[in-house]
Amino acid sequence: MDRQIALKTLDLKDIGARIYNKRKLLGLTRGDVAKQIGVTPKFISAIETGEKGMSLQTLYKLMQVLDLSADFILTGLPFAMNDSGDNAERIKQNILAPLCNLEEKDLKFMEEITQQYIQALRGRSNDG
Repeated sequence: MDRQIALKTLDLKDIGARIYNKRKLLGLTRGDVAKQIGVTPKFISAIETGEKGMSLQTLYKLMQVLDLSADFILTGLPFAMNDSGDNAERIKQNILAPLCNLEEKDLKFMEEITQQYIQALRGRSNDG
């Protein structure tokens, strides 16, 4: 992805949706996140709805609290502009990022699939 294109397509509503989805996935309230990063729940709401942007300091704190990369928060693509780093971590982000947008029933289904897949892998490794 070209940097210029990525920078032109930043959308506050999309950024807010990614933050909202990850917060919900972690089971955190707006109050929980606000307290951890030193802002009000109302400000978290404004970020999540795309009404307001945030400072770099707030972005950095959100990255830590929500365990997300800046690339994912800003563009929706894990490590979109950075090919360096730990390959295993990049793969984990690629697997987990799409899950942030799923509803609870779909997440439960993915949980079942994942558990069955891991059990199959364990069985395969015990056979060899």
